[in-house]
Amino acid sequence: MFQSFFADKLQRDLALNLQWADFLETKEDELIDEIRLAASKIINSHHIWNCRLRKSEQESDLTDVMPPLHWKQLLQANSRETLMYLDDFSSEEKIRFHDSEGVQLEQLSVDLLFQLLQDNSFYRGQLVLLCSKQGWDFQLSLLSV
Repeated sequence: MFQSFFADKLQRDLALNLQWADFLETKEDELIDEIRLAASKIINSHHIWNCRLRKSEQESDLTDVMPPLHWKQLLQANSRETLMYLDDFSSEEKIRFHDSEGVQLEQLSVDLLFQLLQDNSFYRGQLVLLCSKQGWDFQLSLLSV
């Protein structure tokens, strides 16, 4: 039950994030640092949650700025990794991890997946605000998702 729910949400998030990446490519020469960081946070937070779920070492921190040239590839890789995790997913699995301040926590895997989706939406919201401050009007197409 949870697998199909999360798979659907992850595919929707990926489609929305790829729309953003396509749009930001058209503005590459005008991208301010805050927009590059907000776009990178979508990638990095997803990567961090994947590492927590898989109990592996993270390769980037939340505030690492990723090169725009690689945004789409990294978004797709993160989604693939989460979808592969769902293949063997148990909603009752408890996962121990350290938060960004180094505090050890333990949560159900299902809660970590919900947090992953929430972070994705939060950082997309930051992009909306930052782009509107630049005077850029971009509408996500939910019809193609």
